Amino acid sequence: MGNNFDYDFTSSSASNLTSDQVATLGMGAFFGAYIVFMFILVVIVYVVMALSLSKIAMKTKTNVAHAWFAWVPILNVILMLNVAGYSGWYMFVLMVPFVNIIFAIYVWMKISKACGKPDYLGILMLVPLANIILPLYLAYGDRLDNK
Repeated sequence: MGNNFDYDFTSSSASNLTSDQVATLGMGAFFGAYIVFMFILVVIVYVVMALSLSKIAMKTKTNVAHAWFAWVPILNVILMLNVAGYSGWYMFVLMVPFVNIIFAIYVWMKISKACGKPDYLGILMLVPLANIILPLYLAYGDRLDNK
C-alpha cells in the first residue's frame, strides 16, 4: 500500500492571478490592516481621554456625580466646559470655525488652572502627541498649588 504524493504545485489557483490582481489584493490587504490599526489607535486614544477627563472631574470636584459624562461623545464636551467653569451652552461656541480652536485652547488653559497646574499648558493641546499626554498629566499629576 503506497501513498502517491505526486501533486503539481505549479498549477495552484494563486498562479492563475494576473499581476494586476495580485497588486490589488496586496493593496486591499494593506489598507484593510491600516484601517484596523487606525481603529484600534482611535479606541485607545478615546479611552485615555475619557479616563483622564473623568479623573480631572473628580480631582477638581466638578460635577463628580456626572464624571461618567467623559465616556459619552457630546456630554464629554459639556463636562470639560464645566471643569473649566463654563456652562454647557458654551458648546455652541465650539461649533464656530476658527473661534473653536481659540476657545478650546482657552478652555484647556482653565482646566489646567483648575488642576493646579500653570495655565499656559493649555497651549500644548495644539501639539500632536502632547494633546494626548497633557490630559494624563493633568489627571494623574500632583497639584502644584497645594490646594
